[in-house]
Amino acid sequence: MDSEIERINGGDTSVVFKAFLIGAGVGAAAALLWAPARGRDTRDYLGRKVRDGQARAQVAARKGREIYTREAHRLGVAVKEGRARLTNITTHAEAAAEDVRGAAGRVAEHARQAVGEVQESSRQVAAEGRDAVARLQRDVARLKHE
Repeated sequence: MDSEIERINGGDTSVVFKAFLIGAGVGAAAALLWAPARGRDTRDYLGRKVRDGQARAQVAARKGREIYTREAHRLGVAVKEGRARLTNITTHAEAAAEDVRGAAGRVAEHARQAVGEVQESSRQVAAEGRDAVARLQRDVARLKHE
């Protein structure tokens, strides 16, 4: 594009700048000539529009703050409820874990008792077996001597 501008104006960039300034001047003059109202009226109109815009911006900001406040409150309530539920779940889980530990302890105690009873029964059976073997040996020995 630079080469096109240079080709048109012969490489003199001041020509483009001058054309720009002339165009801006013509545009400003046209705006003044064809302006629908006097300068004061235009300033008053623009001032009203700015004030209206400010009022609408203030309303939008107020509504935004209201929404933010409401949603922040809702979030706070949700967090509080979530914490309460978590505490409740944790409490129940701890109680359940304690119940399981207690049940496991009782099962372990019953298992120890059962093992003890089996050991005692095994000793008794072994003793009775030894006694029976000793009687049989005596009987066999007596029968051999007869």
